Amino acid sequence: MAGELELLRQVRRNLTITFDLRGDDLDYLRRNWSFIHADICSWWAAYKRWEAVDTFDEAFQDRRMTVRTFSAGFATQAWKTFARGKIQVSKDKFFADSRYTALPQDQQGRQPIAFGREKLKYHAQRGIDSSAFAVPANFASRETKYDAGLHDLSASLLNPRLSIFDQIHNTEDGAHFSFLPLSEMGDQEVMYNLVRLAKDRVSIPGLYDMVRNYRAQMTRVKLAYEMDMGIGYTVVPAPRPGTGPQFKLRYGLAPTTSVVGQGEQPTTPAIYDARRKAARDFKAIVGIRDGKNEIVLAIRQHAGPFPVYAVRRGDQLVCYTITPQLFMQRMGQQITGDGRMIPLQVGIPDSPSEDTVATYDYDDPEFNRAFEEILAGMGEIPKKDGLHIVVAAAPDDPNFARIRDGLRIQVAALNNRGYKLRFASEVDAKYKGDPPAVLVHLRHV
Repeated sequence: MAGELELLRQVRRNLTITFDLRGDDLDYLRRNWSFIHADICSWWAAYKRWEAVDTFDEAFQDRRMTVRTFSAGFATQAWKTFARGKIQVSKDKFFADSRYTALPQDQQGRQPIAFGREKLKYHAQRGIDSSAFAVPANFASRETKYDAGLHDLSASLLNPRLSIFDQIHNTEDGAHFSFLPLSEMGDQEVMYNLVRLAKDRVSIPGLYDMVRNYRAQMTRVKLAYEMDMGIGYTVVPAPRPGTGPQFKLRYGLAPTTSVVGQGEQPTTPAIYDARRKAARDFKAIVGIRDGKNEIVLAIRQHAGPFPVYAVRRGDQLVCYTITPQLFMQRMGQQITGDGRMIPLQVGIPDSPSEDTVATYDYDDPEFNRAFEEILAGMGEIPKKDGLHIVVAAAPDDPNFARIRDGLRIQVAALNNRGYKLRFASEVDAKYKGDPPAVLVHLRHV
């Protein structure tokens, strides 16, 4: 990784010098565009090579690791959304432009009504699974982005001098985490300058399309602050021909925001600019206070093995991927409280009931049908790990041994065909039924 990082810093230096000295001189940029274009392409290629080999430990120690946290319950948290028409925006959250300029008096009442008429065009994906954000084609236009519901998201930057568990919101056992590293700050600055220049679509032909493509493949910090900012949705009128979204929905600062030492203050262009500047200098917010900070992320495609998902099991974070069959599949690694990714330790318990796919009384006629559907959804042989089958009953249940042994034989037969199912049984008084019942839990591994 050292070689890739050194190359990246070398090629970035040329662009940084150009932007610092002549970034506002469009005539200079046009005259020297062939050289600048080559520098941009070299920077982008070097950036992606470095991103592909960046590691969890390196990003954590370098104050570049972001985290989003979720409550326990994989099934409810993985694909959590604000459904179409369900995003709530109060009247005071409509602005004339993206710099929080108040609407003219004669428009203040009209905009909420007009937005309400087309609410079904707006929804947001906010779950653990961020795979849709990694598809560049989803960001080809505002229409495709909004149709996929891929708006910015809140996260925190991790401080390597504190335990991860001391700087997160969701701390209970079974809570879920999504870790995603950032670029170096210098690369965030390069992209900021490219986006700024690309807004002029006339002076440098081709720059806009190039930058739009890059933006779809680089996670960027939009806002940053050393404490909670009270982020929410605001709306700006942005009419366009056709039937597409007629408003710009932004996840960012609300009409008021927290300011250290001053409490809640009205959001002003100066505050907005300060939070945007802090986003490009994001490491500066880490360690100002011992606790959770907040950033707003535009999550995009990553060239390396990220994001990394994890579920809390005691004092460890067990890493997993989300399979095409929508199961949690362990990666064989875990993350410690002090931010190290290490091999998964023996003795970490399997997923508890919060990750249960379903629980059935064995005599339920739906059991065999559901079991067959889950197996069919696991894909072609050889099957991947994905299902933990637990037979449970009260200590005195006369059917327990028969059902346990029968299912054990069934699982063994399936595994001989190429499946990789796990089987366990447990006897516990809490399963006492009237009449006694034998339950089968189908859990994600």
